[in-house]
Amino acid sequence: MVRKILIYPDKFLRQKTIEIKEFNFEVLQLALDLIDTMRAYEGLGISANQVGEIHRLCAIDLEGIKEGKGYLVLANPILIYKEGSEIDEEGCLSFPELYVKLERPSFAIIRAHKLNLKTREFEETEIQAKGLFARVLLHEIDHLNGILFIDHLPIEKRAKVLKEWMENIKSKQKVYEKANVKTI
Repeated sequence: MVRKILIYPDKFLRQKTIEIKEFNFEVLQLALDLIDTMRAYEGLGISANQVGEIHRLCAIDLEGIKEGKGYLVLANPILIYKEGSEIDEEGCLSFPELYVKLERPSFAIIRAHKLNLKTREFEETEIQAKGLFARVLLHEIDHLNGILFIDHLPIEKRAKVLKEWMENIKSKQKVYEKANVKTI
């Protein structure tokens, strides 16, 4: 099921998620909903708090980041190691049409429970990721900790970028309202 994505400045995006202790049907359904929602909105990754859920769960489009086929769903991911640095453009489903260049580690090791989409069970795993894969994993882990990608910008630049983005969104919304078009 496709869920509605929360858009900044929704306060729930700042909510730190809680560890999943029981991998039950509710968690499995949320995992599948995250995949459906990410696909519908054409994202590379999505976290549970972006759809108003408090569970520590995220999904990544492996094909979209050129790391294989299908989707990676992680429960309780934690960063255990990072190194290097690279600057690249980054966006977020909760900030439609906003892209900024950000510095992030170029390599990361993540420990999590990975959903096996065939057996529908979560299995412990350790993932080594570099480049875009590392960037997307770190972006989603930040989300699960209530940290947004704009938080990595210096405060003055963040204020300027957010002001311009919000003005752009408001002007587009007015155009849609005049045309009587419903937005997602």
